[in-house]
Amino acid sequence: MVTINIDGKSVEVLEETTILKAAEQAGVWIPTMCHSEHLEPYGVCRLCSVEVVRGKRSRIVTACNFPVRGGMTIHTNSTKVQWLRKVIMELMLSRWPRVRAVKEMAERLDVKEPRFPSLERDEAEDACILCGMCVNMCNDVVKAGVLGFAHSGIKREVVLPFDERSDACIVCGACAHVCPTGHIK
Repeated sequence: MVTINIDGKSVEVLEETTILKAAEQAGVWIPTMCHSEHLEPYGVCRLCSVEVVRGKRSRIVTACNFPVRGGMTIHTNSTKVQWLRKVIMELMLSRWPRVRAVKEMAERLDVKEPRFPSLERDEAEDACILCGMCVNMCNDVVKAGVLGFAHSGIKREVVLPFDERSDACIVCGACAHVCPTGHIK
């Protein structure tokens, strides 16, 4: 067990517990759009970024996959963290302004309008936000290897191999279960 400080609260947790789990234990909310208890965290959305202080050193890390160490002080809502989350949320809003999950998270983070030009590609309120949870579920948990990413940047998308239905898909629905927007039916 190690003792850490999260937003002024002293918390005792098992060493190697992620900051996100330690914060949950302390009753501190940290936003995330790509986290599921069923998957190994990989920090793609970056909304869970927090400021970690050890000694005189301060740095921004993703709470979902960063392990705690004794003596850490963690700020989940510092000025740096608020600024970073706002920028991330504005980018998400510029890309997916009609997606219900994105709008709800933006509202919760008090982000009204993105300052970035719209990059909208899909007008559905359940569009894919490229969190990768379906890909990770299919590849790492189910081990079917049916889903993957194609392209990069603004053209990035989740695809089936060669854009064809695969016999490897067992239609288990695990990908739909972890999708935060409900895009996968």
